[in-house]
Amino acid sequence: MTIAKRSGIIAGTAVSAFLIAIIAWFSYPSPGEVSTAIGHEVREKRASAVNLADLTKFSWDEMLSFGSYQRREKICPALGLFGFRCWWVVPSMVDENYYFVVFRNKSSIVHYEHHRRLNGDFYHSGQPQPLPNNDAAFLVTQSDTTAAGEPWFSLKYKSLNSNLPLNSDVRKSSARRSATR
Repeated sequence: MTIAKRSGIIAGTAVSAFLIAIIAWFSYPSPGEVSTAIGHEVREKRASAVNLADLTKFSWDEMLSFGSYQRREKICPALGLFGFRCWWVVPSMVDENYYFVVFRNKSSIVHYEHHRRLNGDFYHSGQPQPLPNNDAAFLVTQSDTTAAGEPWFSLKYKSLNSNLPLNSDVRKSSARRSATR
């Protein structure tokens, strides 16, 4: 084999590896800013409750979440998305380690992202769909550990508008937010 041919094979292999790495990077979801903020509250601050309205930097009035294995064909009609917009916004299927969350304001999508379940699992949270901004509170409990020994946190929906007991920090936060709006 000649040096030129060997160099061509090496260059072709390097380019192929680079393209595969780029495709893998963009095809595997990464947690969004809200998911990261939830993870910070849950994992680092060890919060006993989180209020999603306090963790967002944009205006929204409702959130919808779609769990693992939900397919685009089911999500898009629920969001009123069709054609190219559906294909562009919604993943073909939600990865098993994530939720796909969508924030809307006056029925228009203002933010969407992947929420990493390791940052707090909404599974069986009992939250309404859609979840209103003024009632977006969750109690945090450590429900298990991962195979790697990391704590697994569950987010249990807890209405701020009910008379049921709730962590006072979440109620105070909601009251402060309502007073400033």
